[in-house]
Amino acid sequence: MHAVDTRPRELDRLRADLDRAWPELPRPVELRWSDDLVVALHGDTPWCYGPAEKDPLRTRDGRSVVPRDQRARLRAWVQRGVPFQRIAIAHELPRSAVVGRVLPALRHGPRTCTDQQARALVEPVPAPPRTRRAVAAMTRPRGVAGRVLEHLLDPIVLGVIAPGSPRHDELCLWYPLAVWRW
Repeated sequence: MHAVDTRPRELDRLRADLDRAWPELPRPVELRWSDDLVVALHGDTPWCYGPAEKDPLRTRDGRSVVPRDQRARLRAWVQRGVPFQRIAIAHELPRSAVVGRVLPALRHGPRTCTDQQARALVEPVPAPPRTRRAVAAMTRPRGVAGRVLEHLLDPIVLGVIAPGSPRHDELCLWYPLAVWRW
């Protein structure tokens, strides 16, 4: 006798229920949950994503840096009562030498990574806006620092929901809730 995987149908029912209850939710992405950080390609773009508590850019006290407007947006989602079971964060990875070394492996599928590996792949949080403006003013028109600051990548905060609860290596609905450009 063969076991039938009912999880995809459960996921479809869950999505339909969430669409009815909260039609303002953005369209979710179906991804497998991982208790660890994951490095993967979306098209040709490398990403690092996973549980928010493992955010490679979290501060020493364990917090993630989220701009004020996006924090307000996240609070609004909480107030709507959407039953997100987990919060995840995703970082687009720069095209650096470090990332270039992992790209060949990613062409065969996503890979988990350690917190330390993720910190090496994800660019650090930039300086506060006043500092960026000062650096940009000092480096115009062709300064390297000014050009780098203009091309920093977008983090995305996602709400994750699954039938039951997110379990390692099982498909879940990932809803993008806040995104910003440093």
